[in-house]
Amino acid sequence: DWLAVRAECVTECGNDNLRFEWEIYGINDESQSKEILEDWSTHIIIDEDRLGINKTFFKANQKFQSFHIKVTGTDMDDDRPKGVAKLYIRTNIPPKPGSCTINSKTGMATITIFKLDFEGWSDPDGQDLRDFSVYSK
Repeated sequence: DWLAVRAECVTECGNDNLRFEWEIYGINDESQSKEILEDWSTHIIIDEDRLGINKTFFKANQKFQSFHIKVTGTDMDDDRPKGVAKLYIRTNIPPKPGSCTINSKTGMATITIFKLDFEGWSDPDGQDLRDFSVYSK
């Protein structure tokens, strides 16, 4: 349940003694204005050039559907210009529920074939629903 992001220097990287700084912005979809998100450390793991974003980050920032992830690389040995990269991501709105029916309520795992029917589901983003997943506790 993590989104993994990795920064990589590909040209003029010096001795590879680089420091990476990460910033995350929430984007207002109507005005396209960006708001830097300050309180994300409890939802994110940073390991130098890698960033892991837990799904709890998106729940804590539900007022945004779009985000910019910005990474700035600094060469710690040479006086080179900083390198900057940005990644744009957009979360998907969950589908609107329909019904799910199963042909049998009992059976044996890996032996019984269960038939599931899904009807009435729709995607607010306007995409065709091609795949359904069922989870059991």
